[in-house]
Amino acid sequence: MKQEGFYTYVFVGPIFPYLTDLEEIFKKVSPFVDLFIFEDLNLNQCRKEVFEAIKKNFPELEDKYRNLSKEFWFEKEKEIKELSKKFNKPIKIYFKHTGSLKFR
Repeated sequence: MKQEGFYTYVFVGPIFPYLTDLEEIFKKVSPFVDLFIFEDLNLNQCRKEVFEAIKKNFPELEDKYRNLSKEFWFEKEKEIKELSKKFNKPIKIYFKHTGSLKFR
């Protein structure tokens, strides 16, 4: 659609810690979009289901998920900003954990 002149964006969310490869997404999608929008993983309504899925499919990540911190999300936000510069793409970041509503 971008090639036909439409303004396009991609919504990446929720970001699953240690599973979502942000750089790979930027690499593959950048040529086709004008904007990237990101949202963190919100466990408020689905904590049990997410932890069951992680335990079943990625047991090596179970402890990491139980110990997720604001610092993790601050680092993820920093990574997104760096990728935005690297690929020269504007971003919007909606991260509940860091209190961020960032636009570039």
